[in-house]
Amino acid sequence: MTKEKISILSTIVNFILALLKLAVGFLVKSTALIADGIHSGLDIFSSLITFLGIKIAKKPADPKHPYGLFRAETIAGFIVVFVLLITSLGIIYEGIQSMIAKESHFFGSWAIIVVIISILTNELMARLKFKIGKQENSLALIADAEHSRADSFSSIAVLAGLFLTHWFNWADGVAAIVVGLYILYEIIGLGREIVDNLLDIANPEIEEKIKEICKQEEIELLEIKTRKLGAQNSVELKIGLNKEWRMQRVNEVTKNLENLLREKIENLKFVVIQVCLLYTSPSPRDLSTSRMPSSA
Repeated sequence: MTKEKISILSTIVNFILALLKLAVGFLVKSTALIADGIHSGLDIFSSLITFLGIKIAKKPADPKHPYGLFRAETIAGFIVVFVLLITSLGIIYEGIQSMIAKESHFFGSWAIIVVIISILTNELMARLKFKIGKQENSLALIADAEHSRADSFSSIAVLAGLFLTHWFNWADGVAAIVVGLYILYEIIGLGREIVDNLLDIANPEIEEKIKEICKQEEIELLEIKTRKLGAQNSVELKIGLNKEWRMQRVNEVTKNLENLLREKIENLKFVVIQVCLLYTSPSPRDLSTSRMPSSA
């Protein structure tokens, strides 16, 4: 399943959950369940933003955007994290208000069933989004997975609080505050990663792979720069070659090196290789010759 299909499925699921919670909430006159239904409405917005970010990021480069629109997905992730931040602060605020007012809540059997369905569904969607998001290096989908996981924990805390409120009328408020703090903790790391991505952070993992490839091919690597572009990566290399070589051989070595990097490194969108001609340098293997099959 692709990340686009996951985001569409998530939008549909959140829409159904929101309608279900609101319908049952008004039926049993449960303010808590109605509020949870409105919260699920925010999830629809989150999933739509994720889908749009993924869709825009796949558009081809054009004269106005020569490097493509890969950062659209990261921006979508940033918006989702911002929504998560507002959500967590809102949950903490409601928890404090509930403790001050010492409110007691009661859910009927239908309401409890809806909350349990919501917990299971959100957890399933969170795991699915995490899996696909990590496979495709999608920060937007991972952020949306955090949102689904937060909803699941929120519903668990609400359910636990509602059972405990028969003995402690402040239990529901404490549960809400704990959930809000947990969400804040989770989004700090994710938010830092998204901001770093927007600020052209380097990719050390890819740099190590490039160094290893150049070492294996006996090519002198003078300088390396990498940067993340959403789910893709860009790399600029400066390599040292023998000044006495003819231009044809220099072009052949650089072209074969580029092909090798694209072949062995996933999500490598742009490769720029600058050649520095030196008086002496290690003699790189002729990649085209080394790849030729041996004659029978």
